[in-house]
Amino acid sequence: MSIGALTSVTSTTEKDPTTGAPKSTLDKEAFLKLLVAQLSHQDPLKPMEGTEFVAQLAQFASVEQSMQQTQALGDLGTAVAGVSRQQATALIGRTVTAKGGKASFDGTAPVSLSATLGGGAKDVKVSILDSSGKPVRTIDLGPRGAGNVAMSWDGRDDAGNLLPAGSYSVQVHAVDEAGKPVSADQKISGTVTKISFAKGYAEVELTDGTTIPLSQLIEVGAPATK
Repeated sequence: MSIGALTSVTSTTEKDPTTGAPKSTLDKEAFLKLLVAQLSHQDPLKPMEGTEFVAQLAQFASVEQSMQQTQALGDLGTAVAGVSRQQATALIGRTVTAKGGKASFDGTAPVSLSATLGGGAKDVKVSILDSSGKPVRTIDLGPRGAGNVAMSWDGRDDAGNLLPAGSYSVQVHAVDEAGKPVSADQKISGTVTKISFAKGYAEVELTDGTTIPLSQLIEVGAPATK
């Protein structure tokens, strides 16, 4: 067998016709060229065994099938992404509720917040923190039962001073009669004004400027009736 001739085929670097960059994997065409070169340069006195040849043909079929499946999955992914984007844009103008402990204060209007308690609580406190993580306001809600707890923040600190517009963090602390922590899942609600795909996934923007990943939505209200 002529080893040099076969080596020249396997060492050739092909380029992608679209990008011009070297191909990083052995595609169907390259594999077929390699198989033909191997057959044309084999020693007639030492032919390949039938089982080995069949195995290589099976490998070629597997490569081709894998490429077809990859293409099909890519086409399916593109179609699904298109449908998802179309469905996401239908949320514009609708009221949504999402998980999260953020609050955007516009400088004037009170901010509506809510949380879901996992059980009855003897004492519930809400802490508002500025962008640096410093607590600026503590709201004592007293005892509350299990379920949804609605609350409102007027945008003022503990001294009664109106805080500047911006994004704030909200933390809910609840304890039961024995002083043990009670789970509190925080939520934020608002009307969707815009859908963004700039980060590679869908995000909804609310009227107060809060941006939330679509995956964090837990409730969508009915469309407004005209």
